[in-house]
Amino acid sequence: MSEQHQGNESGAIKLPGTFSISSVEKIYEQVNGASASQRIKLDGSEVEVMDAAALQLLLAAQRRQASHGGGVDWLEASDYMKQVVRMLSLQSQLPGLAD
Repeated sequence: MSEQHQGNESGAIKLPGTFSISSVEKIYEQVNGASASQRIKLDGSEVEVMDAAALQLLLAAQRRQASHGGGVDWLEASDYMKQVVRMLSLQSQLPGLAD
């Protein structure tokens, strides 16, 4: 798997296939590098594994952006991610991931 997490043509932050504590720091830096008042784009189409640290990062990013007038737009999310969000009843905290 490539270590490149950002750089697709849409400017979205590409989440890795194994989105876990080992990759959270790099994604955190990218999310926090964006202005909190803008909308950030996330692409979770390749996520096959996601741990609690990754989920915590997504929740924190959603809260940060929303509290400053920005937001999070999901370009794509894997079926796995959607299933986890539904299973944990996080649809209202992570809108766009359980559709």
